[in-house]
Amino acid sequence: MWFELMVAARTDPDLRARLSVTGRRFFAEIRDVGRMVPGSELFTDDELEMLLNTVEHTFDGEAIRREIDPSPEAEARRLDLICDFAEFYVLRKPAGDG
Repeated sequence: MWFELMVAARTDPDLRARLSVTGRRFFAEIRDVGRMVPGSELFTDDELEMLLNTVEHTFDGEAIRREIDPSPEAEARRLDLICDFAEFYVLRKPAGDG
C-alpha cells in the first residue's frame, strides 16, 4: 500500500506533503535499524544512508515487479549482490576513511 500511496502522491500535492513527513520518519527508523546490523559501523552516516536508500529503492521496484513476473531465484541472487556490494564498498575504502 505504501508504494501505491507514493505513486498517487506524484500528482497530489496535499498527499505528497503528508507522505513526506511520514516517509522521513519511516526512513529514519530504517536507518536506526540499519545501525544495529553488525558491520554497519564501517560506514559513515552518509554512506549507510546511501546504501540503505539504494536497497529500499531496489526492494520497492521488486515489490511491484514480483506481482507481474515472480522470480524467487532472482530475488535470492539480488540479496547476495547487495551483500557483495556492501562488502566490496567496505574493502575498497582506504584505511582510516570513515
